[in-house]
Amino acid sequence: MIVSISSDVNIIVYPEIWEMMTADRIVEEYPFLPMIIIIGIANNIILIVWSLLVVLFLFTRNKYFPIFTVFFLVYCLVVVIIDFALTNSISIKIFPNESKEFSDLVLTNLIESVIITLIWVPYFLVSKNVKSVFKETEISMDSV
Repeated sequence: MIVSISSDVNIIVYPEIWEMMTADRIVEEYPFLPMIIIIGIANNIILIVWSLLVVLFLFTRNKYFPIFTVFFLVYCLVVVIIDFALTNSISIKIFPNESKEFSDLVLTNLIESVIITLIWVPYFLVSKNVKSVFKETEISMDSV
């Protein structure tokens, strides 16, 4: 996620990158590319806010932590799958020299996301330990 955010920041901060990504020949072939980039930036903002919520729920032992985490992991997997599909279809024509390296990076992210999701989602859904730790408990000021 950090790599994705830093690349989005580069697009915003360095106008020459934006100009290169929205050049006439590229926009003619892929008229939705600028919109895809903006959606990607918005997606990263959503992921940051969601991550902060998940961390907050973790430290407060909120009963919604497991379900928020499961949805977060599945959402991340779906985003990586879409990113992989878009990257393979677009980057080959736009950046023919760098497309192999970029495609390999996205494929690595896809494999990591699948493994993480396959491990953690069942754990959060089935584990008795998770259910016992993240249950609705009343916090009293006496224990503080």
